[in-house]
Amino acid sequence: MTGDSRRDHMRASPRTIRARLSAEQNSKSLSDQVSSGMASAAAIVFSAMATIFLIMGLVVRNDTLLFSPKLITALALLGTGMATWAWADARKKVQRLNKQSRHLETMARELESSVEILGDMNWELRESEERYRGLVESQGDVILRRDARGYLTFVNDTFCRVFGLKREQVIGSRFQPRVLEGNPPQPIMNQSGAAPYRFNYDQRIETPNGIKWIAWEDFVLRGSNGAIREVQSVGREITDRKLFEQELGKARDEAEMASRSKSMFLAAMSHEIRTPMNGVLGMAGLLLDSKLDPDQQHYARVLKKSGEALLSLIDGILDFSKIEAGKMPIDMKPMNVLELVEGIAELLSPRAHSKGIEVASFVAPDVNPHLLGDEAHLRQILINLVGNAIKFTEKGGVSICVDIETDPRDPTGRKQWLNFSVTDTGIGLEQHEAEVIFQEFKQADSTRSRKYGGTGLGLAISQRLVVLMGGGIGVDTAPGKGSRFYFKIPFTPDLDKPLETLSQCQDGREKLAGSKVMVLSSLRIESRLLIKTMNGLRIKTSCFSKCQDAMEELKRAVSEGQPYSTVMCGRVLEDMLSVEFVRAVKTQIPQDKQPRLLILMTTSERSHLEILKQDGFEAFLMHPVRQSSLVTQLLRLQFGNAPTPPREQIESEAKPSAPEAPLKPLNILLAEDNDINALLAVTLLEKDGHQVLRAINGRKAVEAMNDQQQSFDLVLMDMHMPEMDGLEATKEIRALGHGQDNQGPGATPIIALTANAMKEDRDLCLESGMDDYLSKPIDPEELRRLLREWGQRRSAATSGGILQ
Repeated sequence: MTGDSRRDHMRASPRTIRARLSAEQNSKSLSDQVSSGMASAAAIVFSAMATIFLIMGLVVRNDTLLFSPKLITALALLGTGMATWAWADARKKVQRLNKQSRHLETMARELESSVEILGDMNWELRESEERYRGLVESQGDVILRRDARGYLTFVNDTFCRVFGLKREQVIGSRFQPRVLEGNPPQPIMNQSGAAPYRFNYDQRIETPNGIKWIAWEDFVLRGSNGAIREVQSVGREITDRKLFEQELGKARDEAEMASRSKSMFLAAMSHEIRTPMNGVLGMAGLLLDSKLDPDQQHYARVLKKSGEALLSLIDGILDFSKIEAGKMPIDMKPMNVLELVEGIAELLSPRAHSKGIEVASFVAPDVNPHLLGDEAHLRQILINLVGNAIKFTEKGGVSICVDIETDPRDPTGRKQWLNFSVTDTGIGLEQHEAEVIFQEFKQADSTRSRKYGGTGLGLAISQRLVVLMGGGIGVDTAPGKGSRFYFKIPFTPDLDKPLETLSQCQDGREKLAGSKVMVLSSLRIESRLLIKTMNGLRIKTSCFSKCQDAMEELKRAVSEGQPYSTVMCGRVLEDMLSVEFVRAVKTQIPQDKQPRLLILMTTSERSHLEILKQDGFEAFLMHPVRQSSLVTQLLRLQFGNAPTPPREQIESEAKPSAPEAPLKPLNILLAEDNDINALLAVTLLEKDGHQVLRAINGRKAVEAMNDQQQSFDLVLMDMHMPEMDGLEATKEIRALGHGQDNQGPGATPIIALTANAMKEDRDLCLESGMDDYLSKPIDPEELRRLLREWGQRRSAATSGGILQ
């Protein structure tokens, strides 16, 4: 601190001046005491010396010793000692006084410094108070303070401006604004503890300047002893924010209402379109079953195919609307991902083979197929991706691959991610096209849309479904080089099922390890995936596309003493037919070293099996090859035995099973108000030998069920009918006693037959008392399946439990 500032502080602080004067007075008093002590000591010494001289004068008088010399010496020593003691005592007092004097001087200096610091602090405090007051006064927020009794002790200028009051009017009062809406302030004066309690609340208040929203924050101010001294409230006007929130909420409500209206509209449109579409597709099917000439057959097939395309479009729009409205639930159930992937490849293979391209699948060896997931949605995603890949591929083929990775964030290791990829050798995409390919109603360009068709909804739906399932989707592509669509989804293992990875399945496949298998095929994609699968079984493999190269490898292996055990051969090879290759093997390889021969073929080539057997082939596999089928046939060829193939393998490769037993004729009540749909349903049912009575609405259906002279084995119930809909009619039928317990004896099965395709509609049907659900357009085979299933249940219930 400079001298000028110190003088300013001293001039502004009388306490500082008083403290300095007191210190100076104390210091002066101490100096006086030191001087007095020194004078006293000197007086004592002089007195002692005078006493000595007096004694000596008394002892020596007229040159005559009055006392003996010893006494005189003793008296002299006594006097000297007294003088010395007096001097020493005086000196100690002087030293003590000097020390006290120095200590007091130090204290005086420290006191002076403390007084100066205190003055500085007081000055800074006053400056801080002035700055705080100026800051509070200049704030745009309302600031006020209340004491423990609720009386105002301070308000700022903003308070006065907002409430139209003067400061002197409200200080000392219990002012409270008129609250129209909002929360009351919290009584924080009653709170205990040292925490700085804060409370926030919004209020809509009335002011002279209009109604305003104020966001308040109350917090306590404490004294030096920690007790609550005052409550300070800071209020910020948030009227604009509240208005914005209200507008935002209104917009959100309107958007939700619009979404609901759109969903209702789409559901209604779906129903209205499906109803006539049921007639179109159904009648086209009946036409195809009738006697038509070739041209008429062609026209009927085109009609049916066009109707199915329109139905697919309707289903896509409906799915997208459900996803957009958040009404697409994820249903986690046990599933087999291997069977799912291979089933999709098998399902779409006829479409691929008709274009001359291949489709194949591969599931990594370490993937446990038994998982918990949404199989239906996963199937929909894969069918969309594989279907698109086949559509845009003219040569080459499509592959579906699955591998696995463990979630590093899951300490249990149970959560796993499945990586799916669908790769094609098709036309590919430009980068800017790939960036928008997952948007709804977007296609790469209009020329492709015109050439290949489609709405652009498939990939958008797939992307939304992947996100709903907790994953992500993307694409790698380049023009003329094909595309690779990939996505990953989290799954957890199904702990109720055994671990069945490729190499750990307990069916004897471990015996295949070390064997040698050759793949000879012009189908490069499937050959590559077959090699990967067999490598997972630790089979030694090689792959060739030309017979000449394959024969050279077979001869080399024989010469080295490591012949091949099996050759998997395609029907058509690059340089010769498979039959010619078989002949070469039979003539050029020693008989005891000849490999077992297996033919790879399509379903359409099954009629040639007998000829192929005569040519020398011992087994066959259908494109696309299933993993279980591959293992089964290799075990059979190499060891003469194999486990029983799974159900899917029996259906796809064994001889066709015997036809199902004919359906027993049923007496059916049909509740349908649409004449065309009623005609179609009656025609289909009567064609299978059933007797049908039609009710034109729900009321008539209830009356028919209540007629004692009528007896029905089953009811087909439309949902939307005049006078009484299907839901209400079902409830009344159940109330009549026709199967209150839908699973109990004597229950009359009621099957919904409706154009409503939403899951909510199905749930409504089942909740009303119906037993099953069939959406329009009617699939004749699905209708027959339901009639057979529920007809047998009905028959078993009425005949003591024996299926007839």
